[in-house]
Amino acid sequence: MAGIVDDPSIAGGSVYRKLVLNPKPLYRPDYKGVAPRSGLAFRITPKTVFRGGFGIFTNLPLLQTADQNSFGFPFASTGITNNPPMSLTPLSVAGIPTLTDLQGNPLPPGGSTRNLQPNTPVNLQPVAAFFGGPLLTNLLCTNLHNGYMMSGNVMLERQLPGDISFQMGYVTNNAVGLYASEYPNAYVGALPQYTPYSLADPGLGEFQLTDNHGHSTYNSLQVEARKVSPAHGITFQVSYTYSKSIDNASTVINGPVAISGMLQNNPFCWRCEKAVSGFDFTHRFVTNFIFKLLLDNWRALSAVPQRLTHGWQMTSIIEWQSGFPFTVTSPFGTKEYGTDAYVGFQATRPDLVQQPTLNTGGAPEEQFFSTAVVNDERNLGQQYFATPGALTTGVQDHPGNLGRNTFCTSPFSNFDLSLIKDTALTEGKTLQFRAELFNLFNQHAFAPPPAVLGSPGFGIANNTVLPERQIQLALRLIF
Repeated sequence: MAGIVDDPSIAGGSVYRKLVLNPKPLYRPDYKGVAPRSGLAFRITPKTVFRGGFGIFTNLPLLQTADQNSFGFPFASTGITNNPPMSLTPLSVAGIPTLTDLQGNPLPPGGSTRNLQPNTPVNLQPVAAFFGGPLLTNLLCTNLHNGYMMSGNVMLERQLPGDISFQMGYVTNNAVGLYASEYPNAYVGALPQYTPYSLADPGLGEFQLTDNHGHSTYNSLQVEARKVSPAHGITFQVSYTYSKSIDNASTVINGPVAISGMLQNNPFCWRCEKAVSGFDFTHRFVTNFIFKLLLDNWRALSAVPQRLTHGWQMTSIIEWQSGFPFTVTSPFGTKEYGTDAYVGFQATRPDLVQQPTLNTGGAPEEQFFSTAVVNDERNLGQQYFATPGALTTGVQDHPGNLGRNTFCTSPFSNFDLSLIKDTALTEGKTLQFRAELFNLFNQHAFAPPPAVLGSPGFGIANNTVLPERQIQLALRLIF
């Protein structure tokens, strides 16, 4: 079902004509979901406990997404307003084509939608010509339903001397039926056998279809030691995670397109997008502590008034983790599946000719690949990554064999530190001084570099993921 409406959405009273496809909501609520939960705790010894749990959780569809009006996107960037000025003056409908079926009969039959049979083919070519090109749209599949996740863990916890608790365990999370984007009509310019919906409705071009083909798996070893009592003047927590997250789509519509799998290298091969997630970090270490500084017990400070040496403590958060996955892509479409015009970013990946060498020195630190690779790929030299046929025809002969998220940036760390001094003014009032230093050592970590072959900035990161060192001083009255 399709129709054209006039929308006074542009400031100044201009008319904005848009095509409305499938205007009725297509999501069918799922009332059959079963979500059992189970848990177990078993004391092996007085200081050793085994814990475990498993549950199935429903993953509800997005009821609001970033391309809907209430988010102000994309209208905020196009000058179109969400609350346009209203006018009682009838809008002109001059030039708007009449919808017809493939035989040229006006739709709906007899002017009533009650006479319109389901799945009636519509000739959209006049409409496409009216808008100046193929119709691009975003649709939901007719059987969109809830996804679900299966989460579980087994943990062994042991009490150690010094009021320290040690915990080690395995955590898993597997999800199926997740919401993801596909392109069942391929991309613009695809071969006819890959554009079945254009055959049924001439003029209909590329469209993004949200369905339930997404899936993910997460498995991890998690180790933690913590001391929660202030005995010996210190409390701390140390945790380490060794994990792997794999999926065929890391986001529904957001995120870096190639990294998240929003577009497919081959729009008819979802399994070809199976790779580590765009948010996969194999290693992550985090520790934090609060240490009471007993300066009033130091002999070297015995002559200093206790009011100045008492009440000091140090706190810190230290993090270290693996880098960010990223994908190298081609600027071209392919002969079979066309060139994307809906998102405007090509998901085509190149062929891997030989493993590219990395920057090991002698080049700027923000450069990920070696200079030989960077120079070759900026010129599409085909020595490491190949775009077969594209330099001659403008499109690749086939989608490349390079996988998604096959590269990862360098590991990075961050160190935050705070010094705190509590001074009692009266029985009920305390003055607290705080000196907080974020990213104390001014460490830097680079985001994934631009990775589109042929781009001037290929292989060299242009932004960081950590803020510069920041120092903050504060006085706080507690009463």
